[in-house]
Amino acid sequence: MPALSGRRSDARPDRKSRAATPPPPPDWSWQEGSACKGEDLTLFFGVEGERPLSKQAREVKAIQVCMGCPVRTPCLEYAIGAKATGVWGGSTDEVRTSERRRRARKQAVA
Repeated sequence: MPALSGRRSDARPDRKSRAATPPPPPDWSWQEGSACKGEDLTLFFGVEGERPLSKQAREVKAIQVCMGCPVRTPCLEYAIGAKATGVWGGSTDEVRTSERRRRARKQAVA
């Protein structure tokens, strides 16, 4: 008869012995083909203390860069999922917040 170790062979390991698997690193390769690559980041993210009219004018210019971008869709999807701030995928913070709410309502109905 085998010696009993006090633990069943089919028992799950305790929580401490299970190592948490880190999530895979994000895939940023879509950024390589972006229209904004090499642009001044303040165009997309602004500066502290920016006045509302300056912000609006800056965002319009940033969105114009995004409009012809070949990676606009993955950029926008990233920003929606990550709750990123600034102009991403041709959208502002306010537009993405509305889109997240719309998606949440749609998912709640489904």
